[in-house]
Amino acid sequence: NVAENLPEINFKIIGASSGRISEVYYRKLRELLDKKRLRNVDLLVNASRNLQIKIYSRAKIFLHTMRGEHFGIAIVEGMAAGLIPIVHKSGGPWNDIILRGKYGFGYSSIDEAVEVIRKGIKDYWKYRDLALKRATLFSKTKFKEKFKRIVKYIANQ
Repeated sequence: NVAENLPEINFKIIGASSGRISEVYYRKLRELLDKKRLRNVDLLVNASRNLQIKIYSRAKIFLHTMRGEHFGIAIVEGMAAGLIPIVHKSGGPWNDIILRGKYGFGYSSIDEAVEVIRKGIKDYWKYRDLALKRATLFSKTKFKEKFKRIVKYIANQ
C-alpha cells in the first residue's frame, strides 16, 4: 500500500519463507501486487546474504512494516549499512532502536509512512549519519562490554 503511493520509488521486500504460513503470506502479497498492478515492488524470498548486501548498498531507506516487533535485528543491520530506518510506532524498533524518532522515522499510517519516506530520501545524508552512529551501539563488541559490566556488577553484590 505504501508503494502504491510512491510509484517513483522501487521497493524490495526481502523475507525468509519456510512452511505453510509463509507460503500463504507470500501468495497474498503476490496477489495484492498483481491486483494493484504494482511494478515498483519486487518480492525476494530467501535472498542470499550477498544479494541483501548488494541491495542495501544501493538503497537509502529501510522500511520495516511489522507492528509490535520485539527488537528487529534486521533494522540494525540496515542502519549499519547506512539505511535510514522507518518503523511502525510500536514495539522495540520504535522505542529501543530509533529512540522514538531520534535515529530514524516512525509512522502510524500509510500516509505517514509515505511522508517520512519522502523526508528520509530528501534529507538522506543527515539521517544516514545518525543511523550509522546508532547502529554501532548494537555491535558484538558493545554487547560483550555491557554483558561483562552486568556480570561484574552482579558478582560484586
